[in-house]
Amino acid sequence: MSKQLTTTPFKTFASAYLQRGWFIFPLRPNGKEPITPNGFKDASNDLEVIENWIRRYPSSNIGIATEASNLIVIDCDASKGEAPPTPWNQPGIKEGVDVFLTAIEESGHQFDFNTFTVATPNNGWHYYFQDQGAPIQSGANVSGLWRVDIRSKGGYIVAPGSCLASGSYEVDTIGSLSPMPLWMRALVSPKKSTTVTSIKTTVTRYSKSSNYFEVGIRKEIHYLSLATIGTRNQSLNKAAFACGKMVGSCPELRDFAVNALKRTAISIGLPESEAARTISSAFKAGLGASRG
Repeated sequence: MSKQLTTTPFKTFASAYLQRGWFIFPLRPNGKEPITPNGFKDASNDLEVIENWIRRYPSSNIGIATEASNLIVIDCDASKGEAPPTPWNQPGIKEGVDVFLTAIEESGHQFDFNTFTVATPNNGWHYYFQDQGAPIQSGANVSGLWRVDIRSKGGYIVAPGSCLASGSYEVDTIGSLSPMPLWMRALVSPKKSTTVTSIKTTVTRYSKSSNYFEVGIRKEIHYLSLATIGTRNQSLNKAAFACGKMVGSCPELRDFAVNALKRTAISIGLPESEAARTISSAFKAGLGASRG
């Protein structure tokens, strides 16, 4: 991670978000709390205001006021060690993104996740959408979806480039900012508890969903990218095995997984020949495990 990224987030990234038309404001360095007196209500896209904040708070993290920026952000958090509650205590569900994918599958829709996506330092995911002038009330565990939060009306999101003690918020997919589909809006909008009950009785049916497995592979690649010296080969072995196991259920993602493993292994400093051997062996073992 570069020195610039860890010491001057606001100074480094503010202008890029200003160009997008987003309303931003400074957060505490290495934290999520607003510095401004009125929090996200002080967010601005005025160049003079932003330049003043850059001078005063160059090392601060960046918050984006979602409603003012015409954004809806789906925030899928990782588990904090606890087991998923009912109705999400199903095989294959371990964290928020699993719940989100299950709910999408249950709704009868598909989503390719090709929208602006950010990987969080705590192994979560932020999916950005245009709100098309119809924000959704911000909240946690929206519509009964465990570990799935909404940042839209009356809220803000920590922007990529920001840093915590556990790592940085990094753009994972730069895809164009997609309008939120109407069916997804309905999925994450407040609804009666009977909708949640209907999901409770379902059996997970995403075993052949390429969307589900692609997100799973991306998660493994993200974990691998965080590997430090002394753990890199072990981390690659673990990631390649996990990716091989997923590809065993979704063969069309084989090239995507292998190429991503190779690029990431080299980016964290492993020699290409060593990385290729580890990937080949562990990936093959993962394939075998999926068929066992």
